[in-house]
Amino acid sequence: NDQLPKLTKLSENLKNTPDLAVTNFTLSDTYIDKSTVILSLAYKNNNFRVITNINNPDASITQFKQAFSALSAKQKQNINYLDLRFDNRGFICINNTPCATQPPHL
Repeated sequence: NDQLPKLTKLSENLKNTPDLAVTNFTLSDTYIDKSTVILSLAYKNNNFRVITNINNPDASITQFKQAFSALSAKQKQNINYLDLRFDNRGFICINNTPCATQPPHL
């Protein structure tokens, strides 16, 4: 797969985030967007997903770190998913909120 080097770079860079573990990643199997990747991450005891674009791993890493660092420790422990597929903005879904009851549109 030609995306493997990008996935590896993204995963390795995220492993350098304190208290964060990369547990899994998968490429979207939709026909609309083959560049979407879903990362399964863990922060302390909370497992969550990050949905991002794999075409530019450096930008994805920067965007994730900015969004993640803006959250409080309590928020980090309650993340359901972060959707970072869009330039200059992202969507944070916290557990036990309406967005957590439905999967994100891929």
